[in-house]
Amino acid sequence: MAGLHRGLWNAERAWSRACFALAVICSAAIADASPSADLSRAARRLGSSAFSERHEAGDVLLKAGPSAIPFLREAAASESPEIRFRALGILERIELQILDGQKAEILSGSLPEGQFPAWDCYLEIVDDSPPARRLFVAMLERSPHLMLSFRTPEFQEAFDRKMGEWAMSSSNWGRRNTPDGGEELTGLMLAACQPELNPSPFQVQLLSRSAEYTWFQTQVNGSERKDALRSILSAWIQQTGRSPADARLHLAQFYRFREGVTPAREIVDGDTKGLEVQNAILFLAIYGEEVDIPRLEKLLDNSTELQSFQSPRLNQSMKTQIRDVALAALWKLRKEDPVNHGMKDYREQSGVPRVGLIGFRDDEERLAAIEHWRVWRKHGVKANLPPDGWAIEGRRG
Repeated sequence: MAGLHRGLWNAERAWSRACFALAVICSAAIADASPSADLSRAARRLGSSAFSERHEAGDVLLKAGPSAIPFLREAAASESPEIRFRALGILERIELQILDGQKAEILSGSLPEGQFPAWDCYLEIVDDSPPARRLFVAMLERSPHLMLSFRTPEFQEAFDRKMGEWAMSSSNWGRRNTPDGGEELTGLMLAACQPELNPSPFQVQLLSRSAEYTWFQTQVNGSERKDALRSILSAWIQQTGRSPADARLHLAQFYRFREGVTPAREIVDGDTKGLEVQNAILFLAIYGEEVDIPRLEKLLDNSTELQSFQSPRLNQSMKTQIRDVALAALWKLRKEDPVNHGMKDYREQSGVPRVGLIGFRDDEERLAAIEHWRVWRKHGVKANLPPDGWAIEGRRG
């Protein structure tokens, strides 16, 4: 009997210990979950009909600091305009608090690699000079949410939101005539240079067009930040596959950046037609390389008509076809004057082919000039020779 009592007593002790341990575990779990539950509830209360509740919820989230960021980002995607507006405002204030601790390290060049993804992405494009550091800090202050979203699941969403804000205010360019506007635009272009981002054709057009406004051009050409800005512009222009390529090419033409050969090659190699391909061919004529010769030669059979002009000779009409522009570009790449090779009306202005003077009066002149290139090329250009079928021997002039 005594043994039975001892067994029951031991079982009761074991059960008590188990209950106590379970209570401790549950208490710890509740303690850990409580802050998250509070923050989630506070984020929902940002849309409360009572002002006092909205204000109190905002204070709770703001005091929580970095812990509140996931809940605020979720709230920023809410269908309620009130919740979105308040969540974004609080999120920006918290992000600025976080960034304040890193600005000094960025300005001194002492921020370790891997601590801030946006800074790492920036240094892949821009140097680590003091003006470049100051520009980056200014970009942080203007677009903290976007800069903090680099290499996070929210990156595309943050970019789209910022682009939406930029598009909404882009009609009032007078407001952008300050360094602030340049910092916002530079942050957007830095983001758009990242391969994981997928800007829409409209966003590509808007970014390129914005970078051509006089107020931004002044900063690119005449401020202490010009080297950093030019590096980011060059990186943006070279973003292979960012459609439409003609927007990036137009920006390269505007600033005369050699990096425009990247979108120019995309256009020439693609199915683009009309004046876009003409611009691309002429850009390669000025900035292209020997490797572009086979690329342009493929166009010598393209008889698509671009435009007609009045010939300066004998008051006759002169037509321009894609193959005419390609032929002029081929001669210019070889540092030859197209006039000496059958394109009698060809002229340049400041080293740039004049569009209205590229072409022929009739197909007989055109075909003879193209055949002349093929004969000359066999003799004068040894690299990347075409298949047999063209002339074996060539001549110059």
